[in-house]
Amino acid sequence: MCKTISFRGVQPVYTPAAVWRLNVPPRIHIFLWLLANNKTLTRSNLSKRQHLDGLSCLFCGETETVHHLFFGCCVTTSMWCHLSESFDTNLGVNFESVARWWISNKKNAILNTCCAALMWCIWKMRNNMCFQAKLWRSEKDLLFKLIKMFRNWRALCKDVHLHVLERVMEDLMARLHRPLQLSWASQVTAPSSSSRQRHNQIRQHQLGWCSGPWPMHKILLKTKPFVVSHPPSALPTCSVSVLDFRF
Repeated sequence: MCKTISFRGVQPVYTPAAVWRLNVPPRIHIFLWLLANNKTLTRSNLSKRQHLDGLSCLFCGETETVHHLFFGCCVTTSMWCHLSESFDTNLGVNFESVARWWISNKKNAILNTCCAALMWCIWKMRNNMCFQAKLWRSEKDLLFKLIKMFRNWRALCKDVHLHVLERVMEDLMARLHRPLQLSWASQVTAPSSSSRQRHNQIRQHQLGWCSGPWPMHKILLKTKPFVVSHPPSALPTCSVSVLDFRF
């Protein structure tokens, strides 16, 4: 990857003009250009124009900035983890980890197309939840939308690159049919690289998605105090175990 050194420091070589060379539909070019210039109307950017009652992310509840929505949210981080494992490349850490491949689009055409499709799916899902009152269920909704978009964008890719796109779709389809499973912090195994370990830890601790043997939702057993209105002499205070389901 090339970088420039100036009085501003060491900076990567990618410009918003590289967006127009990507193999994506024209409306996605405009979307990526706005994203590259931090002009996407997330709630933090929209609050600069008008007063908003809440700035929380619709997926996790934190402040919805451009970086958080596309790269920092626990849901989008898990989606980038799937795509990173499919390409065996560290993707989705920040905008630079995606845009640095734009300058070599001929060599990384499928990678750039898939990354653009994922960011567009995240934005579309966010808008559906915000304006169409769509209910969020799990990251499988995003996976299904992403695979469907890959199929619709096949006509934009060259024939010599289609086998790579088919391989990515098959890998994501296998992940789509993988059941949600019980996760344990002690069962986190060390991957081959530190970046993959970071993604797997985030995915296991925040979404309860792992490769364990129990195909069920994440269940935590915890103890809560149960106090009754009787006098202490009649019935002492006891504790009751409560199952806390997190979906």
